[in-house]
Amino acid sequence: HGLGKPVAEREPSESWSKQKHLLLGAILLVVQAAFLLACLPPDDSDELRYHLTIPKRYLEHQGWCSIEGQTFSFFPLGAEMLFSLPLSLDWLRPEGARMGLAGGGKIVHLWFFVLILMLLSEWSRQRLHFDLIGRDAQRDDSHSLWGAWLYGTIPFSAVLGSWAFVDHAVSFGWLSSGYFLWLYMMQGSSNHLYLASIALGWSLMVKYTRSEEHTSELQSRS
Repeated sequence: HGLGKPVAEREPSESWSKQKHLLLGAILLVVQAAFLLACLPPDDSDELRYHLTIPKRYLEHQGWCSIEGQTFSFFPLGAEMLFSLPLSLDWLRPEGARMGLAGGGKIVHLWFFVLILMLLSEWSRQRLHFDLIGRDAQRDDSHSLWGAWLYGTIPFSAVLGSWAFVDHAVSFGWLSSGYFLWLYMMQGSSNHLYLASIALGWSLMVKYTRSEEHTSELQSRS
């Protein structure tokens, strides 16, 4: 019922305000736990085999190079190129202390996890606004946090965000593409369609689903 009134005349419900604080606190608690995990040195197999190793080899070669026996180097490496940014700063350190910033790739992937939570919250807020226009219903921004809370509290979601993986990076691209496509259908602006295409291109640059035949072909080439 407050949608048709000026902002100054709206009276937010105290109960929903408490709910918003609780949800925000729960989400921040999950992000903090993921951040603490991301501060640990990388120890997962995929992190050490190629997510961090491939950009490290490129930095050592000072450019693109063929890595013998590394099938994963033929995969899209959009997120790995972002991992190379903190790795490149490591060369400013003394030689005996290098590779201390190897965990920077974990922080990059964690940032995509945070971006997903922010995008889910914003998309839900706008969706509630569009759905309740012209209806005699009370709208509260705390409802928009439920989607972000649900995604953040999936047991493996926060743990995955603390690794130097690419899954949250590609998920953010797919989700952003759907969000901008939805904005295009709601508002009709071609700019949103262009942004949806860019987001989709980012997802394809990070990771794609491959068949067993394609994997065997890549292995034979390497």
